[in-house]
Amino acid sequence: MSYLSTPKAIGEVVSDLIRLKGVIAVQPLGHGEVETITELEMRDNRESRAVGNVENEGVLEVARRQIVLALAHGPEFRHPPCPILFWKMGDQIVGEEILTRDRLEELRRRKDTIFLGERMVLYRDRMKQAASQILRCIYPPVPFPELEKQNRVRDVVSATVSITADGFLKEKMNLDRSDPKIGTILIGFNEK
Repeated sequence: MSYLSTPKAIGEVVSDLIRLKGVIAVQPLGHGEVETITELEMRDNRESRAVGNVENEGVLEVARRQIVLALAHGPEFRHPPCPILFWKMGDQIVGEEILTRDRLEELRRRKDTIFLGERMVLYRDRMKQAASQILRCIYPPVPFPELEKQNRVRDVVSATVSITADGFLKEKMNLDRSDPKIGTILIGFNEK
């Protein structure tokens, strides 16, 4: 699979992305770099088993695309259009990121919820029902609406990366690895 098949098309997409509010840098990745990130995610999964299995389905889905870009962003960058994390036990969702204020307020009034930070919630009753199952932390593929509208790309998907992969990407883009205000994501797409 060639990750850099049409440099002109990639250059146009990079130009469009760099104009988005909060975007600091965008860089195309080669096949070897994508493999390294995938390996880092797998290693982080093995090392974090104390909290259950971590599965970065998003990174695996991005890696299946022809073109993969790394995007670095600051706090002004928009929030993803859907949750970037949820917990499952078996097939049951037992925890998730909540994006809407109304839903957050509703869940805060319930006695069967446990909040982890501002937007992450665990459901006690669901956890009890699936108690014999292994807890899995899932990072799903996430849409990237700004590119889905473009006529030169298809099958657009983005992904959150682990702390280790985030450091790798920041280093690749000559950014401060320790700056907590800079985040990174992967974006993958196929050419039309």
